[in-house]
Amino acid sequence: GNIMAIMAHPERTQAGDAIFASMRDYILEKPSIDIQIPPATKIAAEFFPSFHHSNVEHELIISLSITDNHAMTVEQTLQQLGFTVQINRYTHWEIHAEHQSDYQKILDSEVLFSPRKEKTIKHHSLKTESSYCYLVRAKEDILGQQKAEILQDYYALSAKPLIKHSLLWQLNSATPLAQEEIDELLSTNILGNRYAHEYFCYP
Repeated sequence: GNIMAIMAHPERTQAGDAIFASMRDYILEKPSIDIQIPPATKIAAEFFPSFHHSNVEHELIISLSITDNHAMTVEQTLQQLGFTVQINRYTHWEIHAEHQSDYQKILDSEVLFSPRKEKTIKHHSLKTESSYCYLVRAKEDILGQQKAEILQDYYALSAKPLIKHSLLWQLNSATPLAQEEIDELLSTNILGNRYAHEYFCYP
């Protein structure tokens, strides 16, 4: 009775309020339950490490060619919280392959992205005066490990590649955001969870 897992995400719409109100009411009606909630720690974006392209052998930034419902949901949620930003979401892959021929096999495999509904973009096209980019990577990168195993097992690579998966969030604002606004937005944990993810300023 301590954990609930549900799809889709009721916390992203007002229709889900009843679920969480019910949880709150249940807890309040059980005074014998001693719940210790630690105070929230604000994320300070200015202390994020910078992502260095020079450390990456091959880098892929993938954009959806179709509507990104995930990004739209995040954008609407942030706007409901009072943040006047537009959101773009990209998939970010770091690839370290034994040989150039292995890298070409990885691209041709379509394991990391599908050209029919996705496209690659250049990193320098992301940064503008009114945009802020943050790369968010799971500390336990299960997806990257799974992709590396699939590529090794089925595509005749000379060696198992190192694959790292991240989400790259681009925050766009009509006017420059103050550092306090950025910190407040990131502290919502909507773009990632500071306990489970690493954050990088990008680029």
